[in-house]
Amino acid sequence: MCPVGEVIGVERLKEAMGDWLGKLAPWDVFSTWTFSRPVTLNGAMYWGRRHIQWLEKTAGQPIYAFVGAERGDRGGLLHLHGLVGNVGHLKPYCGTRQEPGTWGLKCCMLHAWPAGIARVLPYDPARGAAYYVGRYISKRLAEWELFGFPAVPQNPLDFGKNGGIN
Repeated sequence: MCPVGEVIGVERLKEAMGDWLGKLAPWDVFSTWTFSRPVTLNGAMYWGRRHIQWLEKTAGQPIYAFVGAERGDRGGLLHLHGLVGNVGHLKPYCGTRQEPGTWGLKCCMLHAWPAGIARVLPYDPARGAAYYVGRYISKRLAEWELFGFPAVPQNPLDFGKNGGIN
């Protein structure tokens, strides 16, 4: 059992990380990326990096992101959560339900995740996604990474059609 001081310290740490992430950059989407089979921590972060690179190429402009790994409560499987910016001009979801096992499509950010099931939602600061992903710093598995910083928010109206996820 942890002493009360440590529990309070962890809660303060989570709150501070959530505050920091919320102010770090203007986020466009909150994502959850799962894997169709068990992966190692290095494997999960590899797929996260690869997907961020693909999103940046598709966005046609520099993007920035926070990606954190989490081990699920049931089954202990790894999955990733991310906050991503400079992708506001891309579709989070195309509106089409795909067949199970269909991944890596270019119709939207949800179906573009190549390794399993994804969830991509427009970022809403009032819903607490920055605090949700910020809790990784206080977990036993505290693996997270920043991409594309310092962030340089772009105006999506400055970019034309780029052939993917518009």
